[in-house]
Amino acid sequence: MSLSYLKQKSRLKTAAFTLLELLVVISIISMLMSIILPSLNRAREAGKRAVCLSNARQLTFAWTIYASANNDKMCASDTCWNGPQPWPENFISGNNHWVSDGPGLPFNDFCGTETSIQKGVLWPYLEQLDIYKCGSDTSGFVRSYGISHAMGAIYNHNLEWNFYRTGEITMPSQKMVFIDIELSPYRTSQGEMNGCDADGSVETINTYSNTWDGNLGDLTYRHNNGCNMSFADGHVKHWKWMDNRTMEIMDDNLKKLEEYSIDNPDLTRLLPLIRGVRDRQF
Repeated sequence: MSLSYLKQKSRLKTAAFTLLELLVVISIISMLMSIILPSLNRAREAGKRAVCLSNARQLTFAWTIYASANNDKMCASDTCWNGPQPWPENFISGNNHWVSDGPGLPFNDFCGTETSIQKGVLWPYLEQLDIYKCGSDTSGFVRSYGISHAMGAIYNHNLEWNFYRTGEITMPSQKMVFIDIELSPYRTSQGEMNGCDADGSVETINTYSNTWDGNLGDLTYRHNNGCNMSFADGHVKHWKWMDNRTMEIMDDNLKKLEEYSIDNPDLTRLLPLIRGVRDRQF
């Protein structure tokens, strides 16, 4: 065996990694990945949250322009059908709903579809489907936003009157309009669409008893334990929930609505934002 061959073999053996060295390198890479990935996920979510805030701002701008073009009258915050309705008299009727889902009845084939958005009265002012959908919303529903019940819902409740014209809104910087929500895209065994009906506005609080309402299940905490909302003056805000019980109710634990209303700071903070005109006199 030649001397040059032995020298070459020796160099190859010296250049190779030992098993211990490989394990050290893999450990270092794993440690770096565990540090970097959470940061990347946070950065990705921050980007989605910023886009969601932009969506809420643009929806609110369209909402404002609609009112300006209609003698200051708001669009209805309900999501019923616009125009003639093929159902008995008991259902909510009208022709200015911001989204036109209609009730989630078996014969309603466009409830929860893009068509329902395009048939809403805000569509001519914002003809971009992607703005109606939050990038962090994985529900499969075509939209991710709802309007506060107090902002133009067809009917009133709890002896409290809704706002119907933007000029009626007291302290618009403190009254919520759009809010980030999570609806269900699925039909029941009877063919009815969950989360998609005539009463589609967001009613999170019984404003007279000051307790959580059943529609709290529509709210979400997908943005860093919070959601995004817009206000009647046009500004938007990320709203972080402070009480874990609030998020537990959002996860469908609706049996504890009354219990979890006790000493809940989220309830206290949200109540003034969604309250309409109390004890209105004509």
